[in-house]
Amino acid sequence: MWFAELGEPKEREYLIEKIGVKGYPIVAFGAGGVAKSFAMLSAGIAVASASGVEEWLGLRVLKHGYVLYLDFELDVEEQHRRVRDLCAGLGIPIPKKLAYLSGVGISPETAFEKALRFVKDYEAKAVIIDSMGLAMQGDMEKGKEVLAFHGRYINPLRRAGSTPFIVDHEGKLQAGEKHKDKTPFGSAYKAWASRSVLQF
Repeated sequence: MWFAELGEPKEREYLIEKIGVKGYPIVAFGAGGVAKSFAMLSAGIAVASASGVEEWLGLRVLKHGYVLYLDFELDVEEQHRRVRDLCAGLGIPIPKKLAYLSGVGISPETAFEKALRFVKDYEAKAVIIDSMGLAMQGDMEKGKEVLAFHGRYINPLRRAGSTPFIVDHEGKLQAGEKHKDKTPFGSAYKAWASRSVLQF
């Protein structure tokens, strides 16, 4: 493609203002028990909602549509309870455009193939991947393996028009370290391959 032949560039499209650029990965990371999975699930509820959920963590939700929660950690019963409770707190019904897919007990290849099919069939706005460590099943400290995971599984979702929301973990706080200086556990490419990185 020749830049000079492309005309005036289009404005960026955001799912969520400031942080959710359409098609670019968002990573939410933190220690265990800090509600990062709840936060990403609530983002999915906001995007999938037809009931006027216009904000997420104080940021405007700008696009609504189908969302898939691809779960490598828990099960549909636990996530259903969480969805029920979050929706009750928001005072909205459970969104009809929020779907669940378990990656437990199947290969990442199979799980992401199903996720990609969902994105194409429903023109899904977002896929929430919980969590990268269990989905990746590799050495997270090796940049080569992190980049291979993105190339094999994350980039096809992007090319299909969806925005990946990735839940990730951080390393344990060591003596002398400050929480704010922590990064996603493993290779720096886990953050570098994403557009927005949110620490919880």
